[in-house]
Amino acid sequence: MRTPYHQLMRTTRRQLEILVGLGEDLHFSRAANRLDIAQPTLSKELRRFEKQLTFSLFTRGPNGTRLTPQGERLLPHAQEALGAIVEFERQARAEAEPETGAQIRIAVSPSVANRLAPAILRRVDHEPRWNPVIVEVNTGAVVDTVAHGDADIGIGHCLQPVGGAHVTTLREDRMVVVTSTDVLPHGHGPVDLSMLTDMSLLIWERRSDPVYFDTIMSICRDRGMQHAPHLSTTRIAGTHYYLLEEGTAFAIVPEDFGLFLPDSISANPLTPEATVPLQAVARSGLALRSYAELMELIASL
Repeated sequence: MRTPYHQLMRTTRRQLEILVGLGEDLHFSRAANRLDIAQPTLSKELRRFEKQLTFSLFTRGPNGTRLTPQGERLLPHAQEALGAIVEFERQARAEAEPETGAQIRIAVSPSVANRLAPAILRRVDHEPRWNPVIVEVNTGAVVDTVAHGDADIGIGHCLQPVGGAHVTTLREDRMVVVTSTDVLPHGHGPVDLSMLTDMSLLIWERRSDPVYFDTIMSICRDRGMQHAPHLSTTRIAGTHYYLLEEGTAFAIVPEDFGLFLPDSISANPLTPEATVPLQAVARSGLALRSYAELMELIASL
């Protein structure tokens, strides 16, 4: 007499993680790295899971890894189930530490650290569900900080997902031109970059954040500065303000960053207007979904 199927099927958390991790990445090496297991172990556990199910979840071929029809139908249920587990554990940690809540490490880039990071801390100061700890990193280091496990989520501009990390856009942030008030006074209004052709663009090194660097250079090209001379630095803030104060350089930064500058430096919008995406990154789509409410809060600040 055959044992009823429902008595055979006892899905584990690890099996859900395998289906979700590989189903979202469709790449064995990235999924294994994301799950912190060896690729052969991932393959072995997947085969065991599929044998238990009595059908395949994935196919592997010349065009890469693909979900089978059964896998496609089961993936959203696995995501929902695993998300419920993660949310349960987060809430349990908050209940265990009602005075502080569950700690969440948030990596932020310099363009976020000035206004948004303090606003996050201020907004959730009396919210028992969240206990955010801000981890300030250099431009271009947000994704790596999260991927290496040194932060739970990251907030920055023009983030590029790598190593299985997942990115979602929170909003579009307006860009402003910052330079000496002797060149552009406070309240000058929209700036035509053709006014600044005899000045250098102060920008971080391309290798630190190629996507963000290329976005800024594209903004310059689209506004007639085809060959904008630029000065590379590790970060614009702090010791490099003097280059802006001297009136020999300008920078293009998110508006939030421009709100916290010395009085000797002005911030004015571009014409035509330019924006860049403010984004959040986590090690998986599941992790982002588990912090969905916090992401909505951050996007509103």
